[in-house]
Amino acid sequence: MNKNKIVFLVIGDGEDFPRLAEIAEPPVVLLGSMPRQKVFAALKAADIFIHSALPGGGLSTSLLEAMYCGCAVIATPNEGAKEVITDKETGLLISSSDPRLIREKIIELCENPADREKIRSQCETADPGKF
Repeated sequence: MNKNKIVFLVIGDGEDFPRLAEIAEPPVVLLGSMPRQKVFAALKAADIFIHSALPGGGLSTSLLEAMYCGCAVIATPNEGAKEVITDKETGLLISSSDPRLIREKIIELCENPADREKIRSQCETADPGKF
């Protein structure tokens, strides 16, 4: 795994955006709000999507979009993730938003491209009605 090739894209402009803008440094790139077509283009170009949601809220549209675009997903079980992700098949489920857990799973997917591609292909070929 070459750390120099990793770029973290943050899409959207939620309530945490101003705070993130103050502390973000490369390789983190804040894209802010984008037209839907550009979001889909970014998701299709991405290898991994991190869905680090807290309890509450309904089924996450962004999670479903990332899966549909073929991203290997790392997700907490919240906002419907445990209902649509089968661990190690259509994504990796983690117990909490602990940065150490997220880091561990990012490294796991980066160091095991075959596993990452297996997850991506499972999502790309899944029936959207299943979600």
